[in-house]
Amino acid sequence: MEQELLKARDELYKEKESKEEDKSMKQAKILSLSYELDLAKGQLDLRINENQRKDQELLETKQELRKIRTDYAANCEKQRLMDSQFGNATDEADKLRLEMNMMKKLIDSQEQQLVELNDIMEKQEIQNQQKIREMTSQLNDSIAMALTRDRRVKELESIIISSQLQ
Repeated sequence: MEQELLKARDELYKEKESKEEDKSMKQAKILSLSYELDLAKGQLDLRINENQRKDQELLETKQELRKIRTDYAANCEKQRLMDSQFGNATDEADKLRLEMNMMKKLIDSQEQQLVELNDIMEKQEIQNQQKIREMTSQLNDSIAMALTRDRRVKELESIIISSQLQ
């Protein structure tokens, strides 16, 4: 009978040691998952900041494009005025032709700039949209991973609590 009690005590002691080891491993896993979750949150913040910076750059480029368009419209109006004055005075014809040619060059230059800026804007917008899609996908993946890890942490906490209750 005494040997059976000693054997039962040894088994209970071994079981207690095993549960303590399991508890320690689970606590270490919880710490690891918490660290990974913090890293994922940090990466998410960095990506959000990058998106905001790119949005600001796009806004600034659009504002610059609007200014060029306004300048272009003003220069077109100046050219129309010069064309009207050209017919009124033959004495000023050479002078007006020279000014008109300069304005045409300026308009051509601005048209070229406008075309180039439009191309840049379109490319940048496509790149930004692609980057946003990629970052949104990465964000969703990070969120899903964080939620999965959070769920694992809660499961481990539940297991630890239930093992402590036993």
